[in-house]
Amino acid sequence: MSRVTNCNIEDCRHNQDKTCQAEGIEVAARDQNKAGSMENTCCQTYKPKRL
Repeated sequence: MSRVTNCNIEDCRHNQDKTCQAEGIEVAARDQNKAGSMENTCCQTYKPKRL
């Protein structure tokens, strides 16, 4: 499995030192099934850090 080695989402529970520690990730288009650009994608695995 590939590792996500550059994650800049500091408030995600899976992020440790800019590396995703989730066992797998799901990436989806924001509005439709086709993103068309990087800006229109989002990580569906995001979970906020516990305070």
